[in-house]
Amino acid sequence: MVKTDIIKTMKKILQNKYVKYFLVAAVLVSLIYIVYPGSRQDNNVNKQINEITSKKITITAQKLENKKKNISPKETLQSLQKTIEIQNKNKIEKKTITKIKTDKYPAGKTIDIAWKTLVKIWNNQPNLYNFGIYTEMTKLIMKDSVNKNQNYFELNPEIYVDSSYEIIRKGNYAVIDFKNPTNNEHLPFLFCKTRDGWKFDLVNQRKLIRFDSNSYCGVERYISPYAAIVRKFPAYFGIDIPFEEKDIYKISDDTEIAGKIKNLEKLYTDNKMTYKKALKLARLYSITSLGSKAIPLLKKIKKELPKNPDVYKYMAIAYIDVSYDYSSAKKEMKEYVKLLPDNEFGHNFLGYLYMITGEYGKAESEFEKTLEINPKSCYSSAKLVRIYDESYKNLSDKNEKKTSLQQKYEKMFKNAQNFCKNKKYERFIWLIQWKHNQKK
Repeated sequence: MVKTDIIKTMKKILQNKYVKYFLVAAVLVSLIYIVYPGSRQDNNVNKQINEITSKKITITAQKLENKKKNISPKETLQSLQKTIEIQNKNKIEKKTITKIKTDKYPAGKTIDIAWKTLVKIWNNQPNLYNFGIYTEMTKLIMKDSVNKNQNYFELNPEIYVDSSYEIIRKGNYAVIDFKNPTNNEHLPFLFCKTRDGWKFDLVNQRKLIRFDSNSYCGVERYISPYAAIVRKFPAYFGIDIPFEEKDIYKISDDTEIAGKIKNLEKLYTDNKMTYKKALKLARLYSITSLGSKAIPLLKKIKKELPKNPDVYKYMAIAYIDVSYDYSSAKKEMKEYVKLLPDNEFGHNFLGYLYMITGEYGKAESEFEKTLEINPKSCYSSAKLVRIYDESYKNLSDKNEKKTSLQQKYEKMFKNAQNFCKNKKYERFIWLIQWKHNQKK
């Protein structure tokens, strides 16, 4: 008798429409797990299932409606999935539209757009720096008040609004050329192509575009990605540092380098900086045209790490990059060479410093030491060509050394031709230009 009453009660419960809705929803969720078992491990699909479960009354109602229309459970599931996909797509599109609206000045799709965008920023929002047209290192440099005096373009940005220009491009690098720059106006400007588009490269702009004592613009001749496209500009040779590969700033590393600088600076702010980490920061400053920040930091580090050769190396680089202080740079490089007597970079850089200050005998000695370490050195071969040329031209024809020096000159010229290849080829081109100018 009791058993019969239980059965009757169960039948009444099952006939209740809300109970039916709940059971249908439970079956639907079970179907999803059966048809897509791998979704249990997929966070995105789990999220979709949770959304379906949380709206089970609506889904159940849709299920019952579909049942009236003879639509199968499988078709119902496919319809629900399609609805979810559309909703997700709409969310993504909405986010993209918002990003475009907020990112007022994105990186340029072309060099021309990049340049026009940059001019617009300089004239309309010169004190804001968080734009897509700037590389991450460019943003850091522009925000730094110590280095702001070397940004150049802030002097008179309105002159660039209607100025005619030419684009000189090679691969992922380009120069905006105004053909006849006068003093500090209408400078050549450097742009690089990144995965986000064309951006203004302030690191190389500051390294390459320089002024002489009369404020006339020229381009420093050292190996850079822009070397081949700036040949037409007046040449300076005051910063020809023989950078080792690890110390060459590359646009592909720009975001990473900027991130490292920010992290290291935060350690300093939080009083967690060690001297070794401070040296890492000083190195990054030195190779990214932030030498004004590197020098005072390196002076402090030197007191604690007097036997670390990198302290002297990056101090010398910073002295040249910031103010062409050859005298101070020589002192640092002499210490560096003492600590690392078999280092090619040390002898090359010290040789260059002697050469630029007219101490050709000492320069020759340093470059010849380099060739003992690396007989195929492009840098020392190219520099010795000019030293031997200067030396034998100043001797009379009766001097026995003249013939010997001329032979050395010819040998070094061939060495430069053979060893200055690929990325270093531009150094041989400079020799050809130099020889051509000698004949005038």
